[in-house]
Amino acid sequence: IPTTEKRWLPKHQRNDVHTTPKEVERNKYLSDYQLPNVTLQKFLAVLNKITPERFDILASQVDQHEINTKECLREMADLIIERATSEPLYCSIYARLCSRMGHISVSTTTVDLKSLLIERFHEMFNKLLKFPPIQSSRLMRSEKWHNVKTRKTAFNLMTFGGELFKAKIIRLSMLHEFLMALLAKPDNYFFIECFCAMMAIVGIELDSLTSEQQQLNAYFEALQPIITNNAILPIVKFKILDILDLRKNNWIPRRKVLVPKKFSELRRTNLR
Repeated sequence: IPTTEKRWLPKHQRNDVHTTPKEVERNKYLSDYQLPNVTLQKFLAVLNKITPERFDILASQVDQHEINTKECLREMADLIIERATSEPLYCSIYARLCSRMGHISVSTTTVDLKSLLIERFHEMFNKLLKFPPIQSSRLMRSEKWHNVKTRKTAFNLMTFGGELFKAKIIRLSMLHEFLMALLAKPDNYFFIECFCAMMAIVGIELDSLTSEQQQLNAYFEALQPIITNNAILPIVKFKILDILDLRKNNWIPRRKVLVPKKFSELRRTNLR
């Protein structure tokens, strides 16, 4: 009986040729988390278990970890940002955790986790600014999948950056630097989407500051010419309209925003 190259095989008989893309990504994910450092393994366990109800207990465990090298501290910052960009629902909790453990440092250096987080966020943001304009209609199927993944990671990074600002980790001047850099290239609609994602988080904080009203008005005035452009993608236009409506509605979203809930809140919701 003739056989095909891409025939189905049990997992124990598969090689790299028969491994699906989803399994390849999962194997890479597992290999990346084979952490040799015991402290990093314990910290990863905390990230896996953290919930609103167990936040204080798990955050206190992090303070007891022995951090001996700057590399270990940098790996902790990388783990937090990687989790935040893959789990946007928990961005607020990860930002609270960063605020709680931002003072942690190595005795041999003056660098703390807060400064490494800001440095790492800067690196990822600068890498984001190098992305070319996205024209999804001209991409092949495999490139479309990578494109969607890149967009989601970027939007989640902006959400996490907004939560870091609300947690007093990112300074106000630094936030304006990010927002102005995104608006500096209005022809790249991908950056405009990133701007809307960050503004949806920090807008209510900026609007509450009297000293920031003029700068906030300048941001929204810069969005007006983009809406009137006939070449704008519909998805970008609707995101701009959503952020304009959000400010008019005193930053109260039309749809209920999903946030992590405690078990007691879930039980009350289920009993209704």
